[in-house]
Amino acid sequence: SAEVWLAAQSLKSMFPLPTTSDLEPPAEAFLMDRVMKVVAAHYQDPTLNLRAVATRLNLSSGQLSRLLNRHAGMRFRQLLQQTRLEAAKQLLMTANCTTIKEVAFKVGFADSDYFSRAFKRYTGCCATDYRGNSALQ
Repeated sequence: SAEVWLAAQSLKSMFPLPTTSDLEPPAEAFLMDRVMKVVAAHYQDPTLNLRAVATRLNLSSGQLSRLLNRHAGMRFRQLLQQTRLEAAKQLLMTANCTTIKEVAFKVGFADSDYFSRAFKRYTGCCATDYRGNSALQ
């Protein structure tokens, strides 16, 4: 769908990948594109994990892990958490009627307290302050 495509494009801009000519073999560029699309389409699922994405792409967990480390420079959990936190930032800036707890659940965090800690670690401020600061702009 168009929404998934836009989310995948957003992920690509957040995590710039090497061009196809920089990857060996070129099929890895295609795989990385598919990884980003799967994560963009399913990050809201709190049960999403490395194994689920690897299975969807017909890879082993080890293959997917190595691919991400080699071409994105991060582990799957980092990619997923950054994706979720970036989505949360967007929701906090645009959805004033949503509580912080609702934002956490909408972006795939099963525990709103963990979301709050992760958000503060990622942005340097708590979600409530982030929302308040974005409302002032």
